[in-house]
Amino acid sequence: AYLIDDSGSPIAVRQSPFYAYFPTSIESDLSFLVNAPFETTPARDNLKTCSENDFLFDDIATLVLKSLDIIRSNHTLEVFSCMPIKHNHIYKNGTDIIYNQVKNYFNTRHVWPTNDGLFCSIQHVVFPSDDTFYNLLSTNQLRQLNKNKSIHWISKDIKNIKFKPLKEFLIGELKISQFTPEDFAANYDSKIFKNCLPNWFVDFYK
Repeated sequence: AYLIDDSGSPIAVRQSPFYAYFPTSIESDLSFLVNAPFETTPARDNLKTCSENDFLFDDIATLVLKSLDIIRSNHTLEVFSCMPIKHNHIYKNGTDIIYNQVKNYFNTRHVWPTNDGLFCSIQHVVFPSDDTFYNLLSTNQLRQLNKNKSIHWISKDIKNIKFKPLKEFLIGELKISQFTPEDFAANYDSKIFKNCLPNWFVDFYK
C-alpha cells in the first residue's frame, strides 16, 4: 500500500513495519507498506526463513511491478521514489527480492521520462552534470555531440530536491550516462552551433 498526498501522488512512508494481518516489530526498510500472511517467529519479531515467505516475496515483487505500470502514467518519478532505492543499502528479510526485480525493471523497461515528453530505457537517457545544459543543448544537439541518434535528456523534473534519492540511485546504482563540461569540450563542433542566435552564446559564457 502506498501513502498518497492530497494531489493523489504517492509519497514515502516514514515507518514501514511488515504486516502479517497486524503490524509486526520488523522494519521492512521499504517506502510503502506490505501486508501478507508471513510466517513469523512466535514473538512476531522476525520473519522465518522458509519457502512460504520466499513465495510471498516473489508475489509481492510481481505486484509492485504491476503497480509501477499503473501509477507511473501520471506520477512516474514520484512512484519510482517509493521503490527500494537507497544507495549502498543492503536490503534483507526478503526485500532483496523486491529490490532485485525493481532494479531489473528500471534497467530493462522503457519507463524513464525524457525532457521531450517520451519514455525511454535507462540506456537512452542522459543526465546533465550541470543543469544549464538543459537550456543550452537541445535533444538534437546532444545527439550530434555524442554521435548517438537515440539518446534524450532525462526529464528536468529529476532536479527537484524531493527526487534526490532517486537521482543518487540513477547515478550510483543504475549508472546512468552523464554529460559533463568535459564531454562538451571534447566533442565540440562549431558546425553544430552555427545557427544558434547570439543570445545562446551569451548564456553559454555566463
